[in-house]
Amino acid sequence: MGITFGGATQATIQEYVVENVKVNVSPLETPNGTIDTFTTPDEYVPGTLDVISGNINQTPNHDFYELLPNQFKFVTLKIPGVGEIVRVGYVKKLQ
Repeated sequence: MGITFGGATQATIQEYVVENVKVNVSPLETPNGTIDTFTTPDEYVPGTLDVISGNINQTPNHDFYELLPNQFKFVTLKIPGVGEIVRVGYVKKLQ
């Protein structure tokens, strides 16, 4: 018998994590040095968005701001340039 947590089995929890915890996801827009607002493929739970730009983890409310339900905006000095790689991680909001 597997481990249970408040009625949820270990398999159920693993399925939730695999399905709803997103890592190393590309936003829908391609950085070009002028775009400051990017869109995630899914709506995310507020406070779970992790943004990496140019291999540097960005600080929420300093380098970027969440724009619910599925966008974020870089501050002016942090806008990613042409060819810069932007990746995000987040917990997908349940519908």
